[in-house]
Amino acid sequence: MAKGRPLYYVDMYAGDGACDCPEAPLPKWEPPYINMLKECNEKRLNLKCVFNDIDKTHIDALSQKTKTYGNLILGIRNRDANTIYPEILKIIPPHDWSIFCLDPCKHDQLDFSTIRGIADHKTFIQKTGEYRRPEMIITFMVYTMLQNYKATKIPNISVTNKAALLESIDKCLGTNSWRKEVTDWETSEIPETKMNHIFLRIFLEQLKKLGYYTVVFEVGQTLNKSIIYYLIFSTSMLRAYRIMSKNFEPAVKEVMQDEWLRQNFTFSKMAKAKEKGYVLLDQFI
Repeated sequence: MAKGRPLYYVDMYAGDGACDCPEAPLPKWEPPYINMLKECNEKRLNLKCVFNDIDKTHIDALSQKTKTYGNLILGIRNRDANTIYPEILKIIPPHDWSIFCLDPCKHDQLDFSTIRGIADHKTFIQKTGEYRRPEMIITFMVYTMLQNYKATKIPNISVTNKAALLESIDKCLGTNSWRKEVTDWETSEIPETKMNHIFLRIFLEQLKKLGYYTVVFEVGQTLNKSIIYYLIFSTSMLRAYRIMSKNFEPAVKEVMQDEWLRQNFTFSKMAKAKEKGYVLLDQFI
């Protein structure tokens, strides 16, 4: 990151600035953006942050935790990510670097229309012949999608409830094309893949249509290897993609093989889900 040219960092589901999971090997730790603020402050880097969370208590706590970094923070908001993003885009020049962190706890907290709206905040780069769009780090919560789909099979489920469950997946993927694919998959005698792979492929195809290259990391439960979510890095710049796929992706995957770190990833997401009353995949097995 240059000292002159700014980087805009937007966290749409920022939380309270602390990670607290008593079940994990490391019970308490700070989210990456806290360390980012500390380092940029020390090195006087031109970082401009916007934090948002729909939970007022989270935002109050985050405001207190980050008050010493006021010079780096453009704003802290308390709105639904799917309604606040146009307001945030207004303060980000399209030609500057920007990255959006979209980390919902559940798939229906993020509409694909939000991703599409962020992607449309673009500018043409004459030198490379590309459109610069905001980069995105997306937590694709496939396990809650699978839960919702399983729930549609409950005997005597009402038509209204079933429709709502299916539509939540439509909104997250930005298409209902998955319905036929999943139906075909269920009726095939020897399925060649898993349902979560269908969801992921369609989601990545949707990002590709918007002009994004993607690098994907899979995060699963430690015990039974069930998938929890996919962490997706998206960029419209070919050079950035090559750097991510050649240098960053192998290093991250090596780190994620570490048992201690994988448990922290797993326990953190599981604990968040349990606190909100969601049923985990291992409870279906």
